[in-house]
Amino acid sequence: MATYELVLLGVKGYYDGSDSIEREEFQAYVQALRLPETRPALQGVAYVLNLPADELDAHVEQMRNKGFLSYNVHPQVAQSHHTPITHIEPQSSDNLKALGFDVSTITTAREALDRARDTGKLALTSRLRLQQDVGRDAVTGLVMYLPLYRKDADLGSVEGRQRGIVGWVSAPFRMNDLLQGMARQLYSDIDLVVYDGDPQSAESLLYGDANLAAAAQGAAPGLRATQQIALGGRTWTLVMQPLPAFEQRFKDRDDVLLAAMGVALGLDKGRSAADKDKRVLAVIGDSTFLHMGMQGLLDIVYNKGNVTVLLLDNRAVGMTGGQDNPGNGRDIHGDPAPRVDFAKLVEALGVKPERIHVVDPYQLPVLFKTIRDEVKVPEVSVIITDQPPSTSPTR
Repeated sequence: MATYELVLLGVKGYYDGSDSIEREEFQAYVQALRLPETRPALQGVAYVLNLPADELDAHVEQMRNKGFLSYNVHPQVAQSHHTPITHIEPQSSDNLKALGFDVSTITTAREALDRARDTGKLALTSRLRLQQDVGRDAVTGLVMYLPLYRKDADLGSVEGRQRGIVGWVSAPFRMNDLLQGMARQLYSDIDLVVYDGDPQSAESLLYGDANLAAAAQGAAPGLRATQQIALGGRTWTLVMQPLPAFEQRFKDRDDVLLAAMGVALGLDKGRSAADKDKRVLAVIGDSTFLHMGMQGLLDIVYNKGNVTVLLLDNRAVGMTGGQDNPGNGRDIHGDPAPRVDFAKLVEALGVKPERIHVVDPYQLPVLFKTIRDEVKVPEVSVIITDQPPSTSPTR
């Protein structure tokens, strides 16, 4: 999500350095981002114009003169200002459905537009149906908006920002596409559900099975991990809970090594606490650890869990396209940046120095011996692989 914000900030920077947003330059800028390769869940980047109602006819004529002969602002709703999408890239058949759409005719989108305008900050909508998905089965979509103001606008007050708004850059995406990579890190017998705010409300469901509690009947008490993330002025609640098959898998294995993927570190803590005789190995990638795994490890240390964490230093966001992250020493533009020292980081979270091991994953005998030795120790340990995978993208 942070990379989506950086994309919008880049477009804002382009606007701030220009007198207007020209279609050809906007197209070239977005094409250079290679969104289908680098951010496959992002449907595109769009510009939403703040258009006074008395300028509507002139605007439509101008757009048609630019070659969009069937362009109209739609739906036709009487209001003091319209907010049509005037630019969108890439110009796929799906994205062209959104051209001319008056965004503020959707209540949830209007709320985010107004919030972005009044605060000057990124604003995320609650769930909605993207124009790209009209006519399809229910698909949960969301949109990020970042406001653009006149260069002479008084940005020191809400009133000044309201008077100075000229438009917004936006990033629409589908939740299923966004979380597909994360879900792949979970076993099939662990359920992931994401809510916008209150996890008790079915109306706030963004991703997953709304009937999580019923699906997880029979699971041991405490085996439920919940984490909240603040995004664009909203709070998402992520809930991971085992299905009955998860518990059966533990019952079927007496005292053998048990593994769980990293986004379920909270479940590993619960599993360790529920049965102290079990030896738990949690596997987590570097980007997932930085995004949401640190809290899980801190909880395990605090609760004196018996867990060995295998931290894969992939040097990239492995599950969504190989983007840079704070662990590889490059920023989002590929420029040099400070690199996280994972050994120092996990020590700061409370793991004892003697329980932290940095190993070369291609030296398999050493790696396997380290894992075997550490899972026998009745406390938290972390094994960090100090090489990217052989399939890591080259740059």
